[in-house]
Amino acid sequence: MPQIWLTYDELGALLGCDAAAAREASAARPLDRRRCHDGRTRAKLDLVLTEQWLDRLVRHWAERQLAACVDDLDRVRRLMAAPSSGAVDEVATTAHNIVADPGPSTRTLSA
Repeated sequence: MPQIWLTYDELGALLGCDAAAAREASAARPLDRRRCHDGRTRAKLDLVLTEQWLDRLVRHWAERQLAACVDDLDRVRRLMAAPSSGAVDEVATTAHNIVADPGPSTRTLSA
């Protein structure tokens, strides 16, 4: 299982609270906490929080991908509705780019 260290602000965003409440929650769980080189304290997520964080990360990635696909389809629709002026080649290129996209990689999910 990966080690995920979040600041109290980031932990608060995950838990749906402010940084002070996240600090109290990290002490109550108890999560490992360390001051980092940038001067900010981070808490290491336990198994349950790591799963929530990864689920959230994947969900946000999927939402961005879906939005990009909708934009691509809308662009193709507009190109196909436009009077022919080289639009066929542009539609073919756009369609090829959509099909050629390999999808997510493990590096994309960790960003």
